[in-house]
Amino acid sequence: MKRRLILVALFAGACSFPSQAQTGPAITGRVISAGAAPVQDASVSLRVKGISAVTDGSGKFVLDVSSRTSSGGVRSAPRSTVRFNGSGLSFVVTAREKVRIDLYDIRGRALGTVADKKYGAGRHVVPASLFTENSRTPGLFIAEIRKGGERHFVGIASAGKRSSLIGGSGVVAAYQNRGFYRYAAAAADVVDVLIVSKPSYAPRTLDITTYSAQDVGDIVLSTVAEDSAAVEHNVDSLLALLSNAEKAGQMVQAMNSAFTPAEVTHYGFGSLFNGGEEPVTPNTVQNWANRLDALQDGALAGAHAIPMIYGLDAVHGNGKIVGSTIFPHNIGLGCTNDTAIVEQVGRVTAIECAAVGVHLTFGPCISVVRDERWGRTYEGFGETPEINSRMGAAFVRGLQGNGDLSKPSAIAACAKHYLGDGGTARGVNGGITTLTEASMRAIHYPPYATCAREKTASVMPSYNAWSRNGQTIKQTIDSVSLTQMLKRDLSWDGFILTDYDAIPQAFTPVGSGYSAQNVGTAVMAGVDMAMIPLKTSAVQFIQAVQDAVNNGFLTQARLDDAVRRILRIKFRMNLWGHPKSQPT
Repeated sequence: MKRRLILVALFAGACSFPSQAQTGPAITGRVISAGAAPVQDASVSLRVKGISAVTDGSGKFVLDVSSRTSSGGVRSAPRSTVRFNGSGLSFVVTAREKVRIDLYDIRGRALGTVADKKYGAGRHVVPASLFTENSRTPGLFIAEIRKGGERHFVGIASAGKRSSLIGGSGVVAAYQNRGFYRYAAAAADVVDVLIVSKPSYAPRTLDITTYSAQDVGDIVLSTVAEDSAAVEHNVDSLLALLSNAEKAGQMVQAMNSAFTPAEVTHYGFGSLFNGGEEPVTPNTVQNWANRLDALQDGALAGAHAIPMIYGLDAVHGNGKIVGSTIFPHNIGLGCTNDTAIVEQVGRVTAIECAAVGVHLTFGPCISVVRDERWGRTYEGFGETPEINSRMGAAFVRGLQGNGDLSKPSAIAACAKHYLGDGGTARGVNGGITTLTEASMRAIHYPPYATCAREKTASVMPSYNAWSRNGQTIKQTIDSVSLTQMLKRDLSWDGFILTDYDAIPQAFTPVGSGYSAQNVGTAVMAGVDMAMIPLKTSAVQFIQAVQDAVNNGFLTQARLDDAVRRILRIKFRMNLWGHPKSQPT
């Protein structure tokens, strides 16, 4: 019995290569400053379609959405030209002409010719069985359809004897080099992202749901200085209202299952997180949203109504939630050597996290893997600092709204595991990385420097220790790497979040707990927020911070700096504007 083949709407449209650009529908609008003055010479572009324009003296712009896409001379074909469903692939020819259809695997290797003949005017259907014979095995494939002067590419999924539709909306932008393509799997009705930027201004982005003619109105572009001043003013104003106990509460990332919404109100946690094996039951999008929104209600019911940040390990898609898109692990994405793909993966992950009320993912992992015996090799993009730098920065851009962290569809990134987790002796997880400072800066440090320039919201220290100059120290409490190299050398102003229950594991004996001295040492070294799984430990941490200040283990200035960094990200995210799940 032959496998049935499903021609999937993984991609919103096919792509064609017309001989020349045509004038068609346009997206228009105006870019203005915070004072309502026109902003001239601002760049306005569509990320997926790859077209751009510059604002004129009145701040206005016009984007002809019928023009080429980012693949260079590629334009979206009318959706009626090529259609695909469970029975086959249909296409339209306006006059008798030759049509050739070839099938390729995702590496660009030719699998065979499905059709090569002349068709009369009208709509024709190539049955799915012909694709099945050529593909032979289940998987993802690309069909290239040539007719007249056009070339179209469609995604095809062969899913065995029993299949179902597995795609959503999105776009295929096929390179002219056969078999090499990139796609942007988009959520819901979003087909593209409008990016507005200008040097010295903070970028703004806008979701585009259709390529039809439309006026997006005024887009306000503030200078970086204006945005920064507003955020810092808000941070300082709120910080002045907090007691040390409330500041300590903001520094805790507590386990979801350990606390009720009422307890979140009582303790004033700055963040909550999802354990690795903690699904919401039944595992549906709505139940996830209900649970996370209830916890957020608890945070907002506190004395100062500070929203919490919810964190989850969506490292290659939001894998906790049934129905989310799952992408290859980083080692597979690194093999593409395509930052555009990785940026789109980040964007889709952000959308599917924000949908249910997740604000932060513990990624990207930018481990420079130097020993394949390490069991977590697949979490890094590759073995060189260059590939991890490029891909890590792209992932951060995708997650964080291309620089606009305030977007409801953007979430905070957390680059990990800092520093040298991929370089431990014999690949031992959480082991010892023995390198001089110069070697560490050359091999494992560059991806974090690149992500810091992309303003990653947070960074997670590794469990491993760094041995240098005869001294071995765990990264969780290493002031050289956390404070000097990360915060000062890079002028990075995000917050440092520990790994799971990492503070007790950084001391001897291991598991000595969240004592005032341990907590004070970690925070003085550079830790701003602690991921704490147990209820008793989370409560102990809040008291330990206060005791550490009283006993001289922690300075008041450093405590305030830690909380300021956390609040800064919350204001940049505009969490007060959209603290809960995003059903749209």
